[in-house]
Amino acid sequence: MFEFQEEEDLFLPASLFFGVAVLVFTPFFRFFGGIKKDTRKRLIKRDGMKMALLSRRSQSTVPPPPLLVHRREKRRKQEEARVPSPTKRNNNYPRELVPSSSSSSSSSFETITEEVVVFNEMTVHICRPKSENAVIEYYIEKKQLDADPYWAALWPSACALSAHLALMHSEDETTEPSDTSDSKFGGKTVCELGCGLGLVGLTLAKLGAKSVTLFDREPLCLECANASAKLNDVENIVKTEVLDWNAPADKNKLNSFDILVAADVLYEKHAVEPVSEFCSKFVKANGGRIFIADPPLRAPQNRELFKKIMVEEKQTTLVSEKRKIFACNEVLVLELTPS
Repeated sequence: MFEFQEEEDLFLPASLFFGVAVLVFTPFFRFFGGIKKDTRKRLIKRDGMKMALLSRRSQSTVPPPPLLVHRREKRRKQEEARVPSPTKRNNNYPRELVPSSSSSSSSSFETITEEVVVFNEMTVHICRPKSENAVIEYYIEKKQLDADPYWAALWPSACALSAHLALMHSEDETTEPSDTSDSKFGGKTVCELGCGLGLVGLTLAKLGAKSVTLFDREPLCLECANASAKLNDVENIVKTEVLDWNAPADKNKLNSFDILVAADVLYEKHAVEPVSEFCSKFVKANGGRIFIADPPLRAPQNRELFKKIMVEEKQTTLVSEKRKIFACNEVLVLELTPS
């Protein structure tokens, strides 16, 4: 009985001690646990953006397995480090990477100048970030987690659409291939919706367009596009403007363009309706033309919905739907005109 009384006397102070310790140290555990949780969320968001970028590069709606992602990253880095000879270009790798003297407003990532062979001897110089991952890290650092880093890549759809338009120019019987003053695009007002690096718009500027307006929601990509315009000596023709197609259209730009071009803008279902709205409002009702490039295997239901809206609701005519191959990538090019 005496020993039990001693244990009971010791149990009460011990319980009080542990209770006070829990009350005192719980806020510290929650604080440091919260930091770890925030860090984990940040890493998950970064990896998610990288996975989405790689998934879109593969033109697949299903994210690739980690081993395939690793192999693609390794192959991409090897291709970036490769500098082909200017005299021996081929269609599978028609690019030449050169360190760029220009840089964006942010010193967080380095830019390079890329010479893209659009068609035959026609080339366009593109200023773009050297690393797509650096752009993702930049947006995460600035806490711009809703930003779109996809503009940092030069997508096959833009390359294929540029080649298609250059081919149309070369097939024009009314003009010589080297003459841009009186061609299908000569003297035309052009806009590129969701321009990214602006390859298609810059191509049309070099094909004789009177003016080219590049629209995109990301200011950083427009700075690269401005640098590219200077590299191609078309800065007096090309201008850039920040535009989010989810916002209402500017009334001053309604029916003001002869040609509207866009590449890789139908990869998300919620973007189909606003894109079709801008396409129908920006292009002139008489003689206007719309060119849309999209990979055939990625989200074909979005492309079909876009065609249905444009034909049935926006009173446009689907002129042609052609399949193009660029660097082993198949791309569909749609041409529409207002009815």
